[in-house]
Amino acid sequence: MKNISCFCFIIVAVHCLYGQEYIVKIGERPPIDLMKISSNSFEPGKLLIKINPDFEKLLPDVSIVSSSDEYVKTGIDNLDVLNNQFYITQYQPCFSDLYKQGMKTNEFRDRHRAWGFHLWFELSCSPGTDIIKAVQLFSSAKEIDIAEPVYKIVHVNCFESLFEISSEINPQELSGWEPNDPQYDDQWHYDKINMPDAWEIEKGSTNIVVAIVDHGIQFDHPDLSDNMWEDANGNFGYNFVDNSSTIIPGSHGTHVAGTVSAVTNNNTGVAGIAGGSGSGNGVLLMSCQVFRGEDQGGFGDAAIWAADNNAAISQNSWSYEDPDVYNSSALDAIDYFDTNGGGNVMNGGISIFSAGNENSSDHYYPAYYSKTLAVAATNEDDEKAYFSNYGEWIDISAPGLNVRSTDINDNYSTKHGTSMACPHVSGVAALILSHANRYGLVINNDDLWNIIIENVDDHYQQNPDFIGLLGSGRINAQKTLTDLPNYFPQNIVLYSPNTSGMYTASQSIHLIEGFSTGQSPFTAHIYELNKTAYLKVFFNKKLIIEKLIEYVAKIDYSTLLSSLNKGSISAESGEYTYEIFFNDEKIESAKLIVE
Repeated sequence: MKNISCFCFIIVAVHCLYGQEYIVKIGERPPIDLMKISSNSFEPGKLLIKINPDFEKLLPDVSIVSSSDEYVKTGIDNLDVLNNQFYITQYQPCFSDLYKQGMKTNEFRDRHRAWGFHLWFELSCSPGTDIIKAVQLFSSAKEIDIAEPVYKIVHVNCFESLFEISSEINPQELSGWEPNDPQYDDQWHYDKINMPDAWEIEKGSTNIVVAIVDHGIQFDHPDLSDNMWEDANGNFGYNFVDNSSTIIPGSHGTHVAGTVSAVTNNNTGVAGIAGGSGSGNGVLLMSCQVFRGEDQGGFGDAAIWAADNNAAISQNSWSYEDPDVYNSSALDAIDYFDTNGGGNVMNGGISIFSAGNENSSDHYYPAYYSKTLAVAATNEDDEKAYFSNYGEWIDISAPGLNVRSTDINDNYSTKHGTSMACPHVSGVAALILSHANRYGLVINNDDLWNIIIENVDDHYQQNPDFIGLLGSGRINAQKTLTDLPNYFPQNIVLYSPNTSGMYTASQSIHLIEGFSTGQSPFTAHIYELNKTAYLKVFFNKKLIIEKLIEYVAKIDYSTLLSSLNKGSISAESGEYTYEIFFNDEKIESAKLIVE
């Protein structure tokens, strides 16, 4: 299992460009033995190079195309000798499509330059060219920092289920909130990860953006449209295959999106993990299309673009075709997302990847990469799904067999694969961020990582042949949300079902005299890690409760009122003040005014 300690491999640099400082964090890049890789692992007729920054002014980041029957002439003698030897016909900047007119990424071009994205070029040559030899000779040129083959990428695809889901596939009975979506009973996987109890705590927030790096999402699907991200121009994402804002819907991407944030509790279709409460108030889905039919492209661009457009979570179902290979430019883009993503809700982004469906322990990038959270798949009995990859590099498991979700043409389907497991983790991550954001808390991406992998159900009794090879355990949504307060500062948070949200200690809540709390009483949650802190509650300045805080305290308003209203749960007009004292010093306070 990878964990946050893996980040000790990161190279951190501060680049100053035009007076602005940019932090660049690059993870580990283990060497690839070119003599051991298969010729089928890379694309013919292509190679990637990264120019040495000392020579960047000699080779601006613009496309260079040879004239007919000639090779590219850059004016750099060493490169032109190689261009002639390998008959290089084009130098194409790898990330130039980010700067089309109207692209928000134009605002971040200097930051991209600090990361060196302008130094990457894809070179085109004859399909019969000896790519390995070309890479070796380009690598030896002083003008080149990195040269590598273009390794083949595949969609971590899914399998269609061959049988209907039985309502008894997961017989455990859970309490908690359940949505009214008619196909919810077919989503056995939600009870498995304790979604009903998780939804009692949090259902999602439109302040959180999840980038679905996959097929295009059917953005007008009746169960998705209300939770789609949209830019100022009315675009629902970007199509990196066609370099267009026109999203072409695909089955896989639409299915993944539904697990993350299909509109929940809307009397339609299925529920999403972070899909809200029925009024389009769930987390937002950003469609980053990198697959269209048999065509693909823009994997690095998608990560950069998503970060620049305020996505906090990058949900991915792609992999290199062969193990132990990767392209540095793509990992650089993932590093960029993890450093600069998060928008206003998290410090940095988090990249979540499906582990792959080869039933193998081989090292498939990018899921194997230390800075991506790798998700394996389990079945209804918490056993490793027959197709799922495994290994010490897996971070967590999630249900990935017979997963019911949205599909194209306004439909729904049941599929399985690690790419069905992965969005369960992305959805839970979005719930955690939604809950933190509701309290006005901006957490760090490494905190989110730890909350996810440390709050799981142990499934190794069901997997004795895979001890330590399926991550920390199987994800549990309710446990992650319950653990979140451990990452909060000292705080009082007030919540009432009679109002529209939660309120931090700096705010006052005004409620109508005599309101009835019903079955969901007003509550005050007090988050404090010191067990020597005390909670005091005052009514019209008279102390009515004094209580030692033990880790997390919860005071029901109906309990508070019982001494004031002779057992009634109707509120008496007045001012209620909640205060936390530590070593006899007041450190937090919050106020409830009943009028």
